[in-house]
Amino acid sequence: MRLLLIATAVLLLSVLSVSAQDDAPLPAELTAQMDGLERFTNRARRLDTLEPVARAFPTRDEVRAYLEALYSRDTALQDLTRAELFYKALWMLDPEIDLRQTYLTLLGSQVAGFYDTETRLMNVIPTFGDGGSRLNLTEQIIFVHEFVHALQDQHFGLDALIEGAGDNLDARLARVSLVEGDATAVMNLYTTQVSAVAPNAALQLLAEGLLAGNLFLPPDIPPILARELGFPYENGLVFVLQIWRDGGWERVDAAYSAPPTTTEQILHPEKYLA
Repeated sequence: MRLLLIATAVLLLSVLSVSAQDDAPLPAELTAQMDGLERFTNRARRLDTLEPVARAFPTRDEVRAYLEALYSRDTALQDLTRAELFYKALWMLDPEIDLRQTYLTLLGSQVAGFYDTETRLMNVIPTFGDGGSRLNLTEQIIFVHEFVHALQDQHFGLDALIEGAGDNLDARLARVSLVEGDATAVMNLYTTQVSAVAPNAALQLLAEGLLAGNLFLPPDIPPILARELGFPYENGLVFVLQIWRDGGWERVDAAYSAPPTTTEQILHPEKYLA
C-alpha cells in the first residue's frame, strides 16, 4: 500500500487532469517556440509525433484544487490512512504529522507540468502568473519533459503499461521509473544543449526557481517522502541511461514491451539487462 501512494503521487505529474482551461488563442511567438521544442524532442528521442498534442497552461491554484479533490476521495483517504500507519509504525513519520496535508503541501508547490493520458492533454504550469509570449527556460525544460510523455503514450500506451503491473505495487513503481527516467533523460539533453550556447543557463534556472519560490522543497517535508517521490526521476534516469548505453533508443523503446518487473532492477540495471 505504501508504494501505491508513491506511484499515485508520482503519476500526478503524468496523468493529472484539470478541467478549467482558457480557450483564448496563444500568441504566435509562443506557438512557434513550442513547435520548435516539439521538433527538438522528436529528434532527440527519435520518436515521431503520430497526432497533434493539445497544450494547456493551468494555474497553480487549479492544480491545488485538483489535488484537494483527489485526496478527499474515499479510496485515497483509505490509502493515506494505511500509509500513515505504516510510516509511523516504522518511525519514518513523526506521530503528529498529517500525511494528507503533507502530500498536498509537497505536490501543490512542486508539480510543474503534467500529461493527461485520458484527454491526451499536456500541461505546463506558468512559472510566473499567466506566463507571456514565450516560455522561460524552466518552462521550456518542463515542456520537453511532458512532450516526451505524450510521445510515449502515442507509441507505447502509458495506461496499458502501468495497468500491466496489476496489483504488484513494486512492479508498478518500476514501470513508472522507466517512463519518468526516459522523459528526464531527454529533458537533460535539452538543458545540455541550451547550456552549450548559453553558459549562464544554470544561473537563469536558479534565478527562475528562486523567484518562483519552488527551488527548494517545502520545509518540514519528511525525508522518506521526498526520497520516494523522487525515486522514478533520479533512479529511473540512471536506469534508462544504462539501457541506452546497451543499445541506444531502440533498446529503451524495447523496454516498454518488456518493462522492468521490480525496483531492484531499477536500482541495479545490470539485473534487468542480464
